[in-house]
Amino acid sequence: MSRDRRSRRATPRATPAPGAPSRLAPWVAPLAALAGALAYGATLGYGFVWDDAATVVLNTHITSLARLPALFTEHAFAGAGDALAGVTRYYRPLWTSSLAIDHALWGARAAGYHLTNVLLHAATCAALARALLARTGVAIAAMAGAVLFALHPVHVEAAAWVSGRNELLLALGVVLADLAWQHVRRGGGARAVAATAGATLAALLSKETAVVVPLLLACDEWRRRAPRWGAWAIVTAVTAAFVVLRLAWMPAPEDPLPLATRVLSAPWLVVQYLRLLFVPMPLHVYHWVTPVESPLSPAFWGPLAALAVYGWLVVWTARRDRTLAFGLAWIVVALLPVSGILGWPRPSPLAERYLLLPSVGWAIVVAALAARAAASPRRIVRDGVLALGVGLAVAFAAGTALQLPVWRDDLVLLQRITRDAPAWTNGRAALARVYAKAGRWDDAVAEFRVAADLERGNPSRAVELARALERAGRPDEAAQVLSDARRAGDLVPIVPPR
Repeated sequence: MSRDRRSRRATPRATPAPGAPSRLAPWVAPLAALAGALAYGATLGYGFVWDDAATVVLNTHITSLARLPALFTEHAFAGAGDALAGVTRYYRPLWTSSLAIDHALWGARAAGYHLTNVLLHAATCAALARALLARTGVAIAAMAGAVLFALHPVHVEAAAWVSGRNELLLALGVVLADLAWQHVRRGGGARAVAATAGATLAALLSKETAVVVPLLLACDEWRRRAPRWGAWAIVTAVTAAFVVLRLAWMPAPEDPLPLATRVLSAPWLVVQYLRLLFVPMPLHVYHWVTPVESPLSPAFWGPLAALAVYGWLVVWTARRDRTLAFGLAWIVVALLPVSGILGWPRPSPLAERYLLLPSVGWAIVVAALAARAAASPRRIVRDGVLALGVGLAVAFAAGTALQLPVWRDDLVLLQRITRDAPAWTNGRAALARVYAKAGRWDDAVAEFRVAADLERGNPSRAVELARALERAGRPDEAAQVLSDARRAGDLVPIVPPR
């Protein structure tokens, strides 16, 4: 093998880019934003659902813009009172500030909050289109990656749910940080470094997952001839300072699962996320997850082997196409905070909204492959990839349109949750309360009864069932439920139905 050939193999190259600017380039970002806005325009007619009751409707801390400074001194759910008293405390002041601004503009009208979500998603699509264009230099490739990102069905939970907005703010901040970092690489100087650090800090103030930004930038600098480690150190220092101050002020709670169980469960979780990202079907509002307890379980070593193959693919690709390898690496790095190792997310460690940030890496992969196809001298390759892209766009748009109505109101959402996870008692009880609010007492009784059967020994389930039976005009059955609970020792003292 000649020295020149060995040199070409050892040095990774960027995705091929055409020499002349494309007339499509100025339109890439606006068209991507338009695709993102059109995909979620229907949500403007949706209401508040699920946790929105606590984070928005009952949140007393977002009702006045005069409290904006105070939002930066408290945890994200401080204004929800007892409604979210048992949840983990998070520091996400930009998220709560955005809700306060919405409240000042729209009051309790859900359409305004959904409009903000749509605009944030559109802005992320536009920023991503610019970042992809900067990385590939191929307008049609950037368009492919950004539009498919805009339409990807796994984004429905984050974009259609007001309380999922922290994912939108996180993704926008990280994409802007990546875009600014590309200016750093092109000699942007102190302003570009400051922009990268500022966007990173904004993402951190939206959601803690942004701690992966230094790792993402390190992946981008890996094996470059002139790495910008000095600028990288500044961004890393900002991130580290945030983490230290955050943990000192608001320590992480004790996790319900031991570290060993979380480590054993992590490969399965990551593989499930990868599956949903590359094959987004079937989609679920709630994913029931059983932790992996043994290293001998196929649920541990099977996914671990799959991740080993994925890691080999990243290394192998890095020798041939830097942009493609960076996109593959972005996906797994962005999945680290939700892998379960650092903490077991609740109510479920597997949630589709957590895929919004990893899907940026997926879009980079799409753009890199599209750029290589655009540079191919064979027309059949270019036409085939174009047809595949159009087919994916149509399929993604259809998948998003089918999943969107699930988030229209609490009744539809909770019916879907109980279908996805029939053994989750909190979902059953929440659906029963929606039925009760609508005066559908027989339906409420049915759901409360299932919840009580699934969670025997929980006095609140027996009390809720008895109250529903009383309102349904079945007092004898209500008394029997309470009597049975008393004999089982579940109620001390007995609480009569109201």
